[in-house]
Amino acid sequence: MTIFLIILDQLSKFFIVRNFNIYDELVFIKDFFKFEYVQNTGISFGLFSGGRILIIIATLIVIGFMIYDFLQEESKIHYFSCMLILSGAFGNLIDRVVRGYVVDFISFTIFGHKMAIFNVADICVVLGVILYIFLMFVEGRKNDEENSN
Repeated sequence: MTIFLIILDQLSKFFIVRNFNIYDELVFIKDFFKFEYVQNTGISFGLFSGGRILIIIATLIVIGFMIYDFLQEESKIHYFSCMLILSGAFGNLIDRVVRGYVVDFISFTIFGHKMAIFNVADICVVLGVILYIFLMFVEGRKNDEENSN
């Protein structure tokens, strides 16, 4: 699954790079959803732009932690959350190492406010982190219940 998501991410970015010039747009739903090709040298919302080496090191640390955590658990949901995070981390890491920037292209405007432009890898990371945090709360409740009995 992780390999499939990395390939999906890289193929979608390859399509954008091959068919769009920087800042080109393809509108699907006016004032709501479009593809807009941007090159992000930072992380979310362009933070740490130009900090490529620092971002690569931080990503490798996250990948190491997620692999370690993945190997410690037996829950299928936990595996799934780790696989999503790893897929996204590897997808964007490949961009940073190969291109020097991350290809972002999915753009939404909600209630007149343009959201951050993102990619498939970002979707994987966000969904994986949400699931991971949810599992931490569920496991925390289980531990609290066991300790109170």
